[in-house]
Parts: sequence; structure tokens; C-alpha cells
Amino acid sequence: MKKQTSGRTVKSNATKTPEKRESCGMPQAVERVLPGDIDPGRASLIRIIGKTWVNGTQIHYCFWDSSRDGSPPSWNGADQDKEVVRNAWQEWKNIGMGLEFIEVDDPSDAEVRIGFQRGAGSWSYLGTDVLNRPMNERTMNFGWQLSGWDYGKATALHEVGHTLALPHEHQNPKAGIRWNETNVYDEFSGPPNNWTNDKIFWNILRKIPESDVAGSDWDPKSIMHYGFKAKFIDAPAPWSNDGIEESVVLSDKDKEFIQKFYPPLNEESYIELKPFKSEHATLEAGDQLDFVIKPKRTRKYNIQTLGKVDTLLTLFEKQGSDNAYLDSDDDAGFGRNARISYKLFKDREYILRLRYYYGSTSGDTIVIMF
Repeated sequence: MKKQTSGRTVKSNATKTPEKRESCGMPQAVERVLPGDIDPGRASLIRIIGKTWVNGTQIHYCFWDSSRDGSPPSWNGADQDKEVVRNAWQEWKNIGMGLEFIEVDDPSDAEVRIGFQRGAGSWSYLGTDVLNRPMNERTMNFGWQLSGWDYGKATALHEVGHTLALPHEHQNPKAGIRWNETNVYDEFSGPPNNWTNDKIFWNILRKIPESDVAGSDWDPKSIMHYGFKAKFIDAPAPWSNDGIEESVVLSDKDKEFIQKFYPPLNEESYIELKPFKSEHATLEAGDQLDFVIKPKRTRKYNIQTLGKVDTLLTLFEKQGSDNAYLDSDDDAGFGRNARISYKLFKDREYILRLRYYYGSTSGDTIVIMF
């Protein structure tokens, strides 16, 4: 039996679904500043791709634990709820992707730092916005019990989806939803959400600019979509009559997004980058090149792109099964070339990843090390 709620529609499970419950309240982050005269098409590609992770990144996550890291005890989570979150990371990974997810104990080793403070809502920063948060902060929080009901599992999948750079799908401009704003504000400003008008606008009513949407089609079955009663939607039909049900599983289009931006990687296909030998490629927005570097001498090397292109270069050192981050440079929007200068050591192995945003010459990109 399904129950309709103010935020989402879910199937009843071991834990009874309350009539009213909280929804994800994704925090607002400072947007990337670009030159005022930049071409709009170029700017939109930079903003879309800039939130995604460089494919092949090892994302480390930890659960705050006051007994070992001095965090507030209110951030501690129950073991069964932590297991729901671990399973959510694994379910996204099972799609087949180039990202790796590794649990660590030390918050200083983690890009994603997870708390379970009740009454603080469930939320996550979007994609690489987590990298801009202070080390003593949460980048993800769960404000209610996760174990024992479908909505708990869906909440964990939803928040991990935000960390992978998926926004709220009901804010996709392709949805064409015309909201009953009075009902939306009345509902979400009251308990249990108790959101401000600004937060309601940011998480529900605000339409993401069409230029900033990676996918072209609206997906009401997405795990990133709230469920809504019909009273919140004035048009179009049938949603204005039937409402929109909540999905508790990853949709086909959720999986398509992941496979587009984070396809599985094969190290055998990496290009070996050698000193004074340039590598040329023709790329499309969002594409990535992966290089392996095996220095024959220990010295400082310069690695850079050439041409009128917007790129992100990221350098890692291979340390067993771990890729240790060393340095990066992002030239997107500023009319220069990405460049990394770093001391590399003989007989060690390094990985260079190039993420391509935009180019003025049909995607032609050159990378050189000297």
C-alpha cells in the first residue's frame, strides 16, 4: 500500500511511514565566478562540468565519531544507519563507474564527512562543492532514521547522488511544472521541515537555468526527484491531478548520467606522457584524457595544455592501490592554459587526468610535459 505525503510517496515497510516528514534541504554554495563577458555557452559548460568529479577520483568518506575525532556527540550515527549509507555508496558504484568510494576513519583524510544530527535535516553539498567546506564541517547530514524503511534507503541514495553532482530533478526546467506556490510555501514552512522561504525557493521552486542542466529530459522517476501531492502542482496534467510519486530506486536516467560522466576506466588505455613529446586529442565537452607518467629522472616537471581551451588538470601519485592527490589547475573561463609544476621522482608512477570543458577550435587539445 502506498501513502501520499507532503514530501514524497513511498511504499510502507518495516517502519510506519508518517503522514508528514522532512525532505532533503540541499544547502546553497557559492557559485564559480567567471568573467562578465564570457560566452554564455562556454559559461554553461564550465558550470555543469565543474561540479562533477574528475573521473577516476577516489572519494573518501567518513562518519563523524565524537569518541575519536572530538566532533559534537549529536553528529554520531547508529550502526544500522551507517550501514544504509554504505549500501547507498555501493549501489551507485554497482552501476559501473570510474569513481571509487573508500571509507576512512579520519575526517582529515575524507572529502565527504557525514553526520547524523537529528533535527538538522538531511542534505549534501553538490558534487565538488564539498571540497570548499572547512575540514571541521559536515558535507552530508542525515536528520532522521534511515534503517527499516524504504524512505530511509531512498534518502541515503538521494544524498549520495547530490555528492556525485546530481541536482534536484524536480527543478529541471524541462519538467514544465507550474507550482501552486502558496501551497508549497505553506506546507514546507510548517512542521516538520520548518524551512525559510529562501530555502523553499532554493530546493523546490527555483528552476535550474536550462544552460546549466546536463541532461535534456525531465525524469520524474529519478531518485533525485521529490514526490508531491497534486495540490502543489497547478499544471501540467496528469501531475496536477495525480501528483508525482516518489521513487525509492535509481532510475534508468540516473544511471545514464553516471555512465556519461564517470564511465569505467581501463588503465591499459592510459597514454604514457613523456618529456618534450606532445599528445594531441580532439575532445567534446565533459570528455577526459588519462595519462601515466614514469619519470626517468628526479626533477621539477612542467605539465600544461596548449591552445584556446578550458581544461582541468589533476595530478596523482600511485601509492599501491591508492592514488594520492598532488596538485591541480583549472583554467576554465580565464583565457590561459592549465599548468602544473611539480617535482616528480624517478621510478615512481603518476597519473594525470585532463577534464575538458570547452574549446574554440573543435575540441583540439594538446598536452605537453617538459
